[in-house]
Amino acid sequence: MKMKLCQVTVGAGCAVTEEEEIWKSAISARGALEERLLLGCNKLIIRNEFREEKRCLLDQVQIRQLERAAEVFDYEQLERCVYAAYEGVRREYPRDASVLYRMAEEITRVYLRSVQGIYEAEGYQTELTADYLFCNTLQELQAEVKKGLKMDVDGIREKHRIYESAVVKRAKDYIYKNYMHPLSLEELAEQVSLNPVYFGTLFKKETGDTVINFLIEYRMEQAKQLLKNINYHVSEIARLVGYDDERHFSKQFKKRVGITPKKYRKIHL
Repeated sequence: MKMKLCQVTVGAGCAVTEEEEIWKSAISARGALEERLLLGCNKLIIRNEFREEKRCLLDQVQIRQLERAAEVFDYEQLERCVYAAYEGVRREYPRDASVLYRMAEEITRVYLRSVQGIYEAEGYQTELTADYLFCNTLQELQAEVKKGLKMDVDGIREKHRIYESAVVKRAKDYIYKNYMHPLSLEELAEQVSLNPVYFGTLFKKETGDTVINFLIEYRMEQAKQLLKNINYHVSEIARLVGYDDERHFSKQFKKRVGITPKKYRKIHL
């Protein structure tokens, strides 16, 4: 029978004198066990003092960068964010291994919060695993975080191919029926139950055009048909295709068509 060697590390927490403070000993014991990332395995590690957990390791800039990468499922950017986050925390807390596990948990929490709307909208189940406490080195921990993110991003990318055409079709149908009303990227994203940033990226990927540009082009096509009817004044046509300001409508029309609405009417009547 082949024997399998395993590593054993024991973490001992601080001593307490009151029963209601046992939790402090348990937390410091876990912290001692986490120190194996820096001190190595196969040893007894003792933490004699109780340390308050630091509130948030990620700053607002790092959180926003993670959110943006997560919202568009950009794994390469997520990987860069993970690397930068760990570089920063190692500089600030060079002798505290607990923060390394905490950082893994915070990165995962920000990612999952950012993609929660996608899961809810399309019924996805996350494949992200968080076996961080089983990692014995910093390299293993960072690799586990990246592996989990990559599995989740790849899984959603694969599953979401099924839904892309349906989502974009729903958005287009909504534009066709409501182009005469004020529309925004946020409103259209809400109609298909997606995050606005992700929806905008998805729409452009499938159509080759931005949502707003597609909307404007469709409005101009409708305006062309209305301009062929002498019964409509230009200001009325502007309102019928979603513009309260005739000057703004004329400016958009000339930009897209190459001539003013009045000149277009003269040519086509």
